[in-house]
Amino acid sequence: EVIRETELAEMADQVQKNLGSLLMTLKLDLDGLEAQLAQQPELQSKCADMGALVNRSIDSVGQLLVRLHPNPTLRQGLWSALEWQLQQFAEDHGLHHDLQLHIAPGVTLPSTTPEGQRWATAVWRIFQEMLVNAARHAHPKSLTVRVHVNSPPNATLHLEVRDDGHGAPLAQFSKSGAHGLAQMQERARQFGGHIYLDSMPHQGTLVRLNLPLPTSFNTTSSAG
Repeated sequence: EVIRETELAEMADQVQKNLGSLLMTLKLDLDGLEAQLAQQPELQSKCADMGALVNRSIDSVGQLLVRLHPNPTLRQGLWSALEWQLQQFAEDHGLHHDLQLHIAPGVTLPSTTPEGQRWATAVWRIFQEMLVNAARHAHPKSLTVRVHVNSPPNATLHLEVRDDGHGAPLAQFSKSGAHGLAQMQERARQFGGHIYLDSMPHQGTLVRLNLPLPTSFNTTSSAG
């Protein structure tokens, strides 16, 4: 998992240096050309349209970089990172969102340890995939997120994302790999967890992650 995250970070750096820089240069050139075409409104309008497409491409690259690069807010704690991710995603996609967070006393996540980093990164990646899939396939207007961790010992994270989008028969999800379920399941199983899904046409979709906290996370007495 650590190696994979390192590879994703390197890929993000290459995308930013190459594609990101090229798009920004193209945008600046188009802005300059548009300014010089004041006497040719048709060409100026065409430049403006091209500039809008470049802006959309820059936004898409920015979203790709967020997905590729490890979330810097993880250093401030997983719960803060999840809240930040939900807020940013909802703002980017124009979605209403609601978050309910309940962490039982006695649960702390030592994210500075290798074990803590791997576990927190896996949760964050799964959550990220939940949000992306909801926006891509369900086209919702709102997202409801619930995060619950029960008390140690044997503390378990219950993380669910519910959307009010199209919904679909469960058989459709199992037949299509496009919903990212296999990737989420693989991440969850690495830590003894599981992904559950419930959906019906026109009634939205619920995706839930049940993931036990590693034993070392359950032996402390402070909350985090």
